[in-house]
Amino acid sequence: MERVRLGKSALQVSPVAFRDVVVRSMIDAISDVADLRRHLQWAIEVEHCTIPPYEYAMWSVVDPDSAAATSIKYVVREEMLHAALAANLLTAVGGRPRFTGDAVPRYPEAMRHHDPKVPLVLHLAPASVELVRDVFLRIEQPEEPGARPEADRYETLAQFYEAIVAAIARLGDEVFTGDPRKQVTKGYAGHGGGALFAVTGLDTALLAIEEIVEQERERIRRRSLRSDSTRAGSSTSSWSPSGSRVLRSPPTTGASSTSWRAGHPR
Repeated sequence: MERVRLGKSALQVSPVAFRDVVVRSMIDAISDVADLRRHLQWAIEVEHCTIPPYEYAMWSVVDPDSAAATSIKYVVREEMLHAALAANLLTAVGGRPRFTGDAVPRYPEAMRHHDPKVPLVLHLAPASVELVRDVFLRIEQPEEPGARPEADRYETLAQFYEAIVAAIARLGDEVFTGDPRKQVTKGYAGHGGGALFAVTGLDTALLAIEEIVEQERERIRRRSLRSDSTRAGSSTSSWSPSGSRVLRSPPTTGASSTSWRAGHPR
């Protein structure tokens, strides 16, 4: 069975050819536009629920200009970008993004629609080597070579998004019935790459998903390089263990976010 991975090469073939190949690789395809909208809402919720754990850890670092705080800050901004792009995708196919009610994460909670061999529970905790290893790196875990798209109970986010790509490719431009005026194109303040843009058809939809997945993969590559460098003795890790002098306790439940941030402007 022919297989196409989501990646830059996927955007270099015609939409028709890409559609034919990727659909043949699916087992449980997203069935129709209503099902596609449901999965895109899931994508919004998945991206949304990763933001508070990263941000909570970011505020726990004493020095806001340190490499540790800056690294997490850029991840927070990228996750916000991913949520916005997922919302643009849903809007483009005639859906209405939800960020309220049961779409709001409640910690601790399992990562939504995720079904790894070892459950991944998202929670709010100060930055530490353990948090990065046990939570953050698992959020960004790359798919295994040859892994198939998974529309639900996915092993990795890349496989989940590949299932969405397969549905969009199969359903084609006809599903893009949303009002272009509702697309969000301003407000992204990231410095780690990426852009917030309107999704208006098949090509821009594929580009939006490419943006999300490739940023996740790039983080893994950067951290792998830092780990190799650390093992070689040429640098030290930018992540400090919990309890070290660079960490402080984030605000407790009910504390004013305004008073917390006032002393540590960004």
